[in-house]
Parts: sequence; structure tokens; C-alpha cells
Amino acid sequence: MSPIMNVKFAIKLFFSVSFLLLSVISCQLSVKTVFAASPGLRINEIMYSPPEQSGGGEWIELYNSGNEAVQIVGGIGKGSWVFVDYSGSHFLAKEALFGSLTVKPGEFLILANDAENFLKTHSSFSGNLVDTTMSLPNDFGFIQLKDGQGNVVSQAFWSQNLGADRNNKTLEFTKDIFREGLRDFGTPGQENSVENVILPPAPSPIPPSPSPSPKLLPSPQAKPKTGKVIINEILYNPGKNSQPWIELKNQEAKTLDLTGWKIVQLQDKKDVFLGGVILANSYRIFNPADLNKNSETLQVFDGEGKKIFEVRYSSPIPTDWSAARFEDSVWKITSLPTPEKDNIYFISQEIKESFVPKELIPGISFENASATNPVDQKPPAKNGLILKGSVISLLLATSFVLVKKKLTL
Repeated sequence: MSPIMNVKFAIKLFFSVSFLLLSVISCQLSVKTVFAASPGLRINEIMYSPPEQSGGGEWIELYNSGNEAVQIVGGIGKGSWVFVDYSGSHFLAKEALFGSLTVKPGEFLILANDAENFLKTHSSFSGNLVDTTMSLPNDFGFIQLKDGQGNVVSQAFWSQNLGADRNNKTLEFTKDIFREGLRDFGTPGQENSVENVILPPAPSPIPPSPSPSPKLLPSPQAKPKTGKVIINEILYNPGKNSQPWIELKNQEAKTLDLTGWKIVQLQDKKDVFLGGVILANSYRIFNPADLNKNSETLQVFDGEGKKIFEVRYSSPIPTDWSAARFEDSVWKITSLPTPEKDNIYFISQEIKESFVPKELIPGISFENASATNPVDQKPPAKNGLILKGSVISLLLATSFVLVKKKLTL
């Protein structure tokens, strides 16, 4: 082997060993509970256990301690960032409610479970604020922020013994650890209250025992494996920078275990296997490899193998629009998808008035069926869409080709 090849091999070996060591170190539950793969951007403050009367909800604060701005990509697509907690991965809102998704050096950004509620508690806040979905446990928690390539930008562990449990306080990051803050409701958008303050040593997170003794700890209550879960929204005609998804909604007042559940694509003969949990009266997004862009029958099977919901669509829709379910199982297409949020029916007035005939709005033919109550099914409405079938589909496709051309002029 030539000297040059020896040098290249040594360099590769050095970086490989270094990366391996860093990976091992970052996985240890030690006092250093945060690392950042993106220079400077870190999880800086956590409101994981807000008192019910506070109304502010759960939120985390990001801080850019680097020298370069960090651009966060919201919305749904291959390059979108995600927030990860114990219940799964959650997309961020496409646009910031306040401020920007670009975090400049020295700036903060708040990710809130309910941004509007956050503002009620922090009325003077004027920084960057983004809506997302999160569920932060009180006993022991773990969160991550991932960029569009799936890289972990920052992550954090905490446990109840660190404090900030239902007492209006937050966990603040300082000197490589999280510790309970000194101010009620935290310091969002400001320097942490524990900075430059002499305080007694803080405890380290205590992870849950992997094998708790039943004599010391009661067995956790098993989560039901069946319940009233519906398909609530579908994006089945994604653009180049997005991917198809199916949104489930749990209509039960209890958390359901989705282990063993699946969504069946009947026409294409494909299965989407589910997992994890879906919280009470909450939503979960699942990403099939692909979805038929023209017609498909989607069926939901619970952990006991019973079909509990079915929906069939048979109309094309514009790129990156979604089909959303509203009251009384009425489905409409919307140009504003709302993953893991309440559905919104929206089509711009320009498109309504100039390009799309009124009879094409909502412009989609859907049929619903409940496997548990097949006798109660209502026949599909005999409107112009269903009676004219393929003609309507052709008109819809043609109309939106015109829209696309018009908007690019």
C-alpha cells in the first residue's frame, strides 16, 4: 500500500473510531443530557409538567448558541423537521405563528403543543413561536429534534426528581445539565433564570428500572387494543417534496395501544402496520409507501383483527391537497392539510370563482362504512358527483391543470 493510501486509511479510521466513541457517549444517561449535531442549536428549556390551572400547556425552547443562523423546515415533506417524543414523530407547522422558522445566533424558538394557549400565559412573548404536537411524560421523558435528513439536532432526557413537576416551573439548561428554574412559568425567549447564579448541585435524571419488581411497583394498566378509531384525513396525491400520509383519530377518552393494528389498502393489496399508542381524543400520522392517486379502499383493523373502519375514495385531487372528514362523515377536499390537528376546509376564493365549477366543490366522492354497524350505513348521497362518476373526475383534473397554468403565469 502506498504512503498516500496509508494516510487516507488512517484518516478514515480516525473519524470512524471518533464517531463510534461519540455515539456511545451520547447514549449514556449521564449528567450531560443534551447534544447537538447541528452547530449551536439546542433544547434549552422544557415545560414538561404544566399545572392544569396554568393553561399554557407543554412547550420546549430552542436556543441558537452558534455563529450561524439555522433554518428549520416546517410542514410535511421529505425535507421537513420533526419533533419526537414517546408517542412518536410529529411534524411542525409549516409557518411560524410568530416570528420565523429561521433561528439566528442568540435567538430562541418555542415549540408549543398549543401555541395559542401558550400566548395566553405568556402574553408579553414576542419571539419565534411554532405549533406542533407533543406529549411529555412526568415520570421520565425523552425528546429529540430531527432535521430533514433524519439527523438528531438536539435531544434531552429528564426525570421527576429534577423538579418542575406541576409547580409552575420549567427545566432550564445550564452547564451541560437541566435543573429546575427559578421563575414561575419559565423564561421563554429570555436568558435562563439559573444562568450565572450560584446554586447547590443538581441531581441527575433517574431512568426507570428496566425490570421493576411487582412487590415495589404496581404493574402498569394494560392499554386497550381496540376502540373507536377512524381515518380522519388522507393526503394521497403528494408533490415531489412530500409523501403520502393517513391520519387516524382516536375518538375514545382513553389511550389505545396500536400494537398489532394495521391499515389495509384493499385495491393495491398492501398493508400499513401500526404501533405505539394513540392518545385519548388525539391524532396519529402514518406514512404508507405509496397510495393510489385515483381510487382506493382503506380499512382499519384493530389489535384483535377486527375491521373497525373503512373508507373508499374514487376521485383525483390536486397535488398536496388532502381529503378531510368533517361532522356526520362528510368528506371534503382542502388545499390546507392539517396533520394531527382539527380539519380545516379551505379553497382559495380565486380558485372557487375563476377555475372550478361550483358542482366540483368539494369535488370528491367518498363512501364510509363501519364494520361494527354495517346495518346502519347510509347510502351514498345521489348527487351529481356520484351519478356522473368518471366525467366529474375528468373535469376536476382538467380544471386544476388550468389552475396550475394560471398560477405560473
